Amino acid sequence: DGTSEIISFASAELIGANQWRIKRLLRGLGGSEEQAARLLPVGSLVVVLDGAVQPLLAGVSHLGETWTWRIAPADADPYDALSVAITATSGPAALLPLSPTGVTAQRANDGIHINWIRRARLDSDSWGSVDIPLDESKEAYRLSLMKGGAVIRQSEVMMPSFLYGGAEELADFGSRQSMLTLMVQQISASVGPGRALQITIPIM
Repeated sequence: DGTSEIISFASAELIGANQWRIKRLLRGLGGSEEQAARLLPVGSLVVVLDGAVQPLLAGVSHLGETWTWRIAPADADPYDALSVAITATSGPAALLPLSPTGVTAQRANDGIHINWIRRARLDSDSWGSVDIPLDESKEAYRLSLMKGGAVIRQSEVMMPSFLYGGAEELADFGSRQSMLTLMVQQISASVGPGRALQITIPIM
């Protein structure tokens, strides 16, 4: 389908010709959670992401541009009969903010306080810091409240929290709710709303 899942593993054992047994998988890395849910057929292509893989483009200046690359043996002319041409359009996947996590909803006198945890692609593996660095120029989120699969209210906030007022809840649903279905996206100044977390959570 034109998309890839990034996985990691703790060990790999050669068990036959071009056959490996890999153990202790970590799946859906680098924002590929959606791809981890796919059922892939036997024989699907696997590419090892080591030092031999080099980025062809970088930065927002190349977004939407279509490029053609020619691949040939190092000592051959690019237009040699052995060469292969690949044409592709650069998309925003590598720049999209990751989906938030850890969404909670707590009812109080002024309404429902919805909170979540930001994720990041860069420098986010430290266990010692209070919070991971922000890898966007500014912090911003889009929160969409859902009803019957449709968005009924949408707001943009500058912090990982949102107050859903009691009057707004009655206007949207007609009564106090025990569960909320919502979608949260971090917004990038370069490529817009990132990968979405859509979830139904209890109101505590």
